[in-house]
Amino acid sequence: MTHKLLFPRYNENQVQLSIINTTASEDAGNYTCLVINDVGNSSDTTSIVIQVVPDPPFNVTVDSKSSRVVNISWMAGFDGNSVILDYTVKISEDNQNLTDVVCQGSLTSASLVNLFPSTTYNIRVFARNLIGKSTGSSVVNAITDEEVPSAAPTFNVTVVNSTAVIVSWQMLTKEQARGAILGYYLSYKTELDNDVWVNRTVDGGNITSYLVTSLKKFTSYKFVMQAFNSKGASPQSAAVVKKTDQDIDALQANLTGLVKNQDYRIRVLASTIKGDGNYSDPPLIDQTNQDKPGAAPENLKGRNLTSTSILVTWGEVPADKQHGHIRHYTVIYKKVSGGPDKTKIVTIKRAELEGLDKFSEYNIRVLAATIKGDGPPSDPIVVSTDEDKPSAAPSLTVVKTLNSTSIQVEWEPVPPQNRLGHITKYVIIIYTDGIEERKMDVPAPASKAIVNGLKQSTTYTVKILAATVKGNGPPSDPKTATTKGEENTKTV
Repeated sequence: MTHKLLFPRYNENQVQLSIINTTASEDAGNYTCLVINDVGNSSDTTSIVIQVVPDPPFNVTVDSKSSRVVNISWMAGFDGNSVILDYTVKISEDNQNLTDVVCQGSLTSASLVNLFPSTTYNIRVFARNLIGKSTGSSVVNAITDEEVPSAAPTFNVTVVNSTAVIVSWQMLTKEQARGAILGYYLSYKTELDNDVWVNRTVDGGNITSYLVTSLKKFTSYKFVMQAFNSKGASPQSAAVVKKTDQDIDALQANLTGLVKNQDYRIRVLASTIKGDGNYSDPPLIDQTNQDKPGAAPENLKGRNLTSTSILVTWGEVPADKQHGHIRHYTVIYKKVSGGPDKTKIVTIKRAELEGLDKFSEYNIRVLAATIKGDGPPSDPIVVSTDEDKPSAAPSLTVVKTLNSTSIQVEWEPVPPQNRLGHITKYVIIIYTDGIEERKMDVPAPASKAIVNGLKQSTTYTVKILAATVKGNGPPSDPKTATTKGEENTKTV
């Protein structure tokens, strides 16, 4: 676009002219000063570049991660016509404790170190030039890997009778667990040097007690414990020594109609014709066997992370329906449009489904399992992956000359399977002699447009592409048209 300002008189003492009071990015371009007097004219042209804050980085990607380090990279946005001085990576741990990491220069990758295992981090990247700082990139989530627990649980041993004890312990803190605790190893032996250790595995990170039976009467035992997660077992605890009681004569009774996987405190009293005696003390603590869960986990939710991944979260199985120690969860998912069921097994109440089709709806369910098997699946939820750029171009059908300065362009839309989102606009690209001359945006869902302001008797090459909120797709194959003054229109 050309603008012209006329100054009819010129003072020789005037050495500059102000033609732009405030600047915007669209003011960039070539400026020509033309001086005319009675003898002739002279001109000079200069180029003006407008500097603005940069666009935010895009396509932020987690390249690799471990328990303590997350490596990310990104693509640089428009630099605002000013050299990028640095990038700032903002990290929040489980949506708290915001931390800044500054990357000097134009480096488009960073290693985020000194992180904590099994923790969700939210990551955004900002660019900065001499003018200022950009807005933030889209948020990327990264979950660090687990590590072996750093400590064994603190525990104590309570004598129940002459052949049984209760071992109870405290759950590890997040800092000690370094991941989802899957269970505990309990080992015990008599204090005799030549005796062998008896090993028991307690499945379930939420379990805090275990009944040890079939011990020798009136004997001292040594007990040690470890906690374990998917990466291995913690260091072994210090030993606790406890002696079983002396034996007494006992009777027995069968208790029926009890709740599955339930702890019971049992006391006994004796009666004569004169009345009841005192209850036994301390009470016997025992537990019924486990069964499959009787219900699915509650509060199943999902949201897309990217165009190919979905994050799914859920709550506990109702306590009275767990029927045991929940060992793992199975996420069952498939495309709404059809296809086989796929599954992912996890030990925590969240799962990231990856490798999904772009901009596609998925039916998702979850079930819980104990040592006895799988419980029923939840009611399904439907979650869609995020949009992406179109993977194919519209079909350019007609490029028709209307007059000496206009052509008409017509097209067919991108095939549904290649749209990968909601088409927001079409971009018509005009070339002359292989050089891009101009672009014209046409809002969707239009299927034709007229391009005006062209040169007479000129052959133009035309391409078209479609765009979603995520960006432009590939351009179409070209077609050509030639403007010819007042001659008849030409269709190609």
